[in-house]
Amino acid sequence: MPGTEDNAPTTTSDGGSQANTRSTSNGRSNNNNRSRNNNNNNSVQSTESNNFEGSCPEVGAVAALRTEKITKKVPFAVFAEKVADYVITNYKYGSDVESTIRELTDPFSGFSELYKPTPLTDPNPSFDIRYLQQERIKAFVSRENILKDNCIKIYGLVWRQCTSALQAVIKGLDGYTANSKKHDLIWLLQEIKKTTSGVDVKANPHLVMF
Repeated sequence: MPGTEDNAPTTTSDGGSQANTRSTSNGRSNNNNRSRNNNNNNSVQSTESNNFEGSCPEVGAVAALRTEKITKKVPFAVFAEKVADYVITNYKYGSDVESTIRELTDPFSGFSELYKPTPLTDPNPSFDIRYLQQERIKAFVSRENILKDNCIKIYGLVWRQCTSALQAVIKGLDGYTANSKKHDLIWLLQEIKKTTSGVDVKANPHLVMF
């Protein structure tokens, strides 16, 4: 019948329209979800002005989220170079921490081999030799203690060169509490690198982006 033929395409069209509407809606929802997941840092608002220089302006650089508009914001590689240059110039034995800042390496790896005095081979050394050896050992222990102290101080320096928004993101990481108590400088630098560059440092240890 003519009425039956007229109704058939109408039913198909409505069903297709509804399916298309659901598909489009789902697509928009998925895209929105992906957008939110890819821009979690956007929810953290910066409280600094564009002229924020950190607690130590002499460093000449700050670390910030990619979405922040900060004049002194630089890529992580530049940030590390600036901090390292400042530490070498202003910290006693600052060069002992240089590779840690620039290359994220353990500052104590190879330290003893470089600075620990060679044991005396003479079983009966003279008084002068014994005295000099004792002074060498004292100097080594002192330098090792300064290195430990410098790592703590540099942790604080690096942290205070980060914007409050970047700090908020890092504070939200699972390992923050434990690593902040230890003043783990390598951990902090790694997380700043990952957060500011948006790459997985473990998967791309030599990749620096901004």
